[in-house]
Amino acid sequence: DLAGQESDARVVSKRARLSEFELPEERQLIDELVDEKMLISSGTSSGSGTVEIAHEALLSAWPTLQKWIGEAREVIYLRNRLRADAEQWQRVKSETPDRADNELWSGLRLQRAWTMHKQQEFQVLLGGLTAEEQQFLTASESQQEKKDPTKAQNERIFAAVVVSVVLTILIIHRAPRIGTAWLSWSQM
Repeated sequence: DLAGQESDARVVSKRARLSEFELPEERQLIDELVDEKMLISSGTSSGSGTVEIAHEALLSAWPTLQKWIGEAREVIYLRNRLRADAEQWQRVKSETPDRADNELWSGLRLQRAWTMHKQQEFQVLLGGLTAEEQQFLTASESQQEKKDPTKAQNERIFAAVVVSVVLTILIIHRAPRIGTAWLSWSQM
């Protein structure tokens, strides 16, 4: 985890719920790292309990881990915000459902998170999103579309225009070659 958003934000260990790791490969890796005394687990691999780094020194003394964290810094930060805000949204949704939509994301933060999600950055770098985080992100996107229904239509129109321009450029660029080829063929 990161203690802040700045580029020099300190890396700190954080306890994770074992239930967050759903894939058998993830569970196997956790078991192996626990056996190697790199992780500590307070529960069983069946999903109850937590897991955390055994020694805080691993975060600063393991160069490979430092490199991975450095490469994933923005994704880690955004995922941390996503997790905290998704938990808050769930709390508000259960206590005062009519105010839950106020907790959803919009604007640049939503756009960046949605882009990372579509580009599989959360999946590749952090193993994906929890069901709760995914639900929060999807609800935020749905609310954004309700607020601005023309946005999706504008994005489709923009994509069509871009494709049309690219095709036109390709046709114009290749037109002299096509004309020359046609002339050569017709003179045969």
